[in-house]
Amino acid sequence: MEIQPDYARAWYNRGLSLFRLGKHELALDCFQKALEIKPNSQEFWHPQAWYGRGYMLAKFRRYEEAIACFEKALSLQPNYPAP
Repeated sequence: MEIQPDYARAWYNRGLSLFRLGKHELALDCFQKALEIKPNSQEFWHPQAWYGRGYMLAKFRRYEEAIACFEKALSLQPNYPAP
C-alpha cells in the first residue's frame, strides 16, 4: 500500500510505525519528510513529529540537532508530554 507522497500526516504515522519496528533510520526520514511537507502545520501531530525527529537524532548521537528539534516541539506545544 502506498501513501500519498504529499500527505504529511501519513508520513508522520509511517515514522511512528517504523520507530516501533526498530527501523530508526527510516523513521527519522519519515518524520523529516512530514515536516518538510507541512513545516508550519497547526495539526496535533506536528509537535510530535518534531519530538520524534529529535528522539531519532539523539539515538544517532546527533545531540545538537536533537535539542533543536525538542526546542521546536516545546515552542509549538509548551506542555507537550514526552512519551
